[in-house]
Amino acid sequence: VLVRNKGSFEDLMGAVEEGAEEAGRFFRRTWGHVRTGRFLLFFLVPKVKFVSHMLSQLLFMLYTAYVFVHVVDFQYSKDDFGSDDPQEIVWWVWALARALGEFAEIPEMSREGLRLYLRDPWNKLDLIQIVLSAIGVIMRVVGRMDLLSGTARNLFGLVCLIVFMRVFSF
Repeated sequence: VLVRNKGSFEDLMGAVEEGAEEAGRFFRRTWGHVRTGRFLLFFLVPKVKFVSHMLSQLLFMLYTAYVFVHVVDFQYSKDDFGSDDPQEIVWWVWALARALGEFAEIPEMSREGLRLYLRDPWNKLDLIQIVLSAIGVIMRVVGRMDLLSGTARNLFGLVCLIVFMRVFSF
């Protein structure tokens, strides 16, 4: 079969070699963009920013629900201090990063800047979520009584609800 279609086989090998050269050029060009940091400009495109923000919000929503429904144990012994669950600590760090991102959105650190920031109802919802999260974390770390344990669980339930509501902004 190869003897009769000898030209076809040579054409095929030529196409493979051309494809390999094109792939090499593509990877060299891509590596140049990565090395110079030019690829980061891709993330400044408005549609890309929107999709990445939306995906981040969805992942945070799912991770929040997972952590506070399946992972966190709100029953303490007298010797416990804070949380030793790494998944909850990851949530704390993620929530802190989101809070810092929200504070970075305030145009200027003045009364007028805060007023402009609070005009958007979604920003108000984010601020409520940040405050409730901070109070809940403090109650988890400091509070050892059953009353504080139940209150922290209720606060994190509200945080989950607010995070779910925030997804509707998309």
